[in-house]
Amino acid sequence: DKDIIIDQTNMSRELRAERMSYIPDHYRKICVTLEVPLLELLDRIETRRVATGKSIPDFVPVNHLGMYERPTHDEGFDEIYIIRPEDPAPQQVPQESLTPGI
Repeated sequence: DKDIIIDQTNMSRELRAERMSYIPDHYRKICVTLEVPLLELLDRIETRRVATGKSIPDFVPVNHLGMYERPTHDEGFDEIYIIRPEDPAPQQVPQESLTPGI
């Protein structure tokens, strides 16, 4: 078996289910998600624009955050890690925690 990494913006449960359908059942499924506040995202986008000239319209992160559903174990993940700028280290979501949203 080989490692599989899906590096995409899978904001909703539905999108993640589609991606998970391609992964064999015997694989260990680990989710790492980044939860960055909107104002920080907009600041980062502006910093990138100034440094590189590459721009993303403000409505893109606003729309993405509006679609965001926090991953849960009942989607088939064996482990879930939440990374937030304010946390000193990634936070592992316990199996029994099924709290939706942020």
